[in-house]
Amino acid sequence: MVFDSGRPIAHVARDLGIHHKTLRKGVRQVEADKGRCWATRSARS
Repeated sequence: MVFDSGRPIAHVARDLGIHHKTLRKGVRQVEADKGRCWATRSARS
């Protein structure tokens, strides 16, 4: 949802009723799993 919408994480998190930091953590995990983020590595990799 975050990637497709192009909207800020805080806005999407508000729509979903979750804290923006929770959503950001999930987004970073997806980025790491896809190799988009060098700072975070998945434990599944």
